Amino acid sequence: MMHELQRRVAAIALCALVGVQGCDGEAQPLAAADAPPPGRAPTQFVIGVDISASRSGQELQDARALLQNLAATLQPGDRVVFIETFRAGTNLAREWADSIPALRRPPGMTGGERRRRADFRDDVAAIAGVFVDSVRSRSITTTDLISTLWRAADHARASGGRATTLILLSDMLNSTPELNMERPDGVPGGDWVARRQADGRIPRLDGVCVIAVGAEMKSARGPRVQAFWDEYLRAAGSGLPVSRFHAMVSDPGELRC
Repeated sequence: MMHELQRRVAAIALCALVGVQGCDGEAQPLAAADAPPPGRAPTQFVIGVDISASRSGQELQDARALLQNLAATLQPGDRVVFIETFRAGTNLAREWADSIPALRRPPGMTGGERRRRADFRDDVAAIAGVFVDSVRSRSITTTDLISTLWRAADHARASGGRATTLILLSDMLNSTPELNMERPDGVPGGDWVARRQADGRIPRLDGVCVIAVGAEMKSARGPRVQAFWDEYLRAAGSGLPVSRFHAMVSDPGELRC
């Protein structure tokens, strides 16, 4: 009995020495500033990263900063997927995915769970820097958002019960032989979507929250681009209304539907 008491005292002293609030197995209540926002369930963030040469250095810098800010808000149970929109779905495009286990005894958090959350946030911030690569951007001349959406649909189906938020860091100008919005009059009308829907060539994104950041909005074709993607994504079961079509976002709190 005395040995057990001495062991517990030593363990508590060690926790105090290293400054950990709650060792593994001893869940401590979360401080208000440390807790997830009210109603915030575990979320899967699927992030399509467009680094094509049409995007400016400032736009890429803004995208990197947003991802680093988002990383700092991640909570136990979250999953993050990065998809490079350059020829997405092929072995030439990079993809990365990882998740952090949910809390074992919510709402408390053990010291180990705090450390794992901190490590996960650091990993996501580091990977964001790898994907938003301004040097590599100079050699990339295509943007395949259509394939990115198909990959996002695959991840949404395998979300493990998490709600999925799809963040497209892109000017939203698809640029492939099939659909090149960078050409004059390259933004198609509704019949383009209708034909593909009839052929079963639209991915299913039912219930997925879709947000575009970095979208072209000031040019004459901006409204046509937005209208196209809203129609396309509505056919996919989601949608991209004006409230989720942004030129720039700095606060990750805006990445919610």
